[in-house]
Amino acid sequence: MPVSRVYLVEGTEEEVLERVKAHSIGDKVAWSAICQAYRYNAPRGTGAGAPAAAAAAGLGTPAAPAQTVTLVSFSDSPNQKFAQTGEDGEILQCHPQIDRVMDLIKGRYRLMRTVKLSGVKLGLGDFELKVGTVPASQRSESAVTIAELKYHPSVYEDMCGAVLQSFADAVLPPNSTPATEFLKDAGTQGGAAAAATTDDGDPVEFDDRQLVLQYLAVLREKKAL
Repeated sequence: MPVSRVYLVEGTEEEVLERVKAHSIGDKVAWSAICQAYRYNAPRGTGAGAPAAAAAAGLGTPAAPAQTVTLVSFSDSPNQKFAQTGEDGEILQCHPQIDRVMDLIKGRYRLMRTVKLSGVKLGLGDFELKVGTVPASQRSESAVTIAELKYHPSVYEDMCGAVLQSFADAVLPPNSTPATEFLKDAGTQGGAAAAATTDDGDPVEFDDRQLVLQYLAVLREKKAL
């Protein structure tokens, strides 16, 4: 897929749209992203002593369930849904109705919060801009503005990173921060998904997992998720 880079915008959605209004191609289209955060509820008998008790009974040591599961979906890709277990787990592409599965196991995983990023997308030549806002909440005292810049001609981030950053400098308010700045732990599976090259130095084709990871990084940095 084309390379995208997500930014935490230092400013508002309206400021971004004002900066690009003379250069947009076509109409603005409504767009949104939804993140649902679930937390594991341990049933009775599965507290801290449960694994040791199971081992003593000859049942083996059960695998610890993920403490959190986060689902992510985008309005312009209705047949795709993504999940991350924990905050540094691998990004997985799931069945689009996985939320129904989560509802079936709500006795084990409880929906803690739903975060919706709402805004618009528009074309800018070889680029596409998506910009939206998460309203202020108890967790995040101020609204959070996020932009995604997509560069259609390339699928390799290491070959167009400079072009994307130059475009971001032109269309986003000063001091806007790329999500990659928040992905500090490249040793995790999630961080590895964001790598631009393999261990051998070969370019990695950009994919949806990297995009999802960037959105989650920004939302968590601003305590919105």
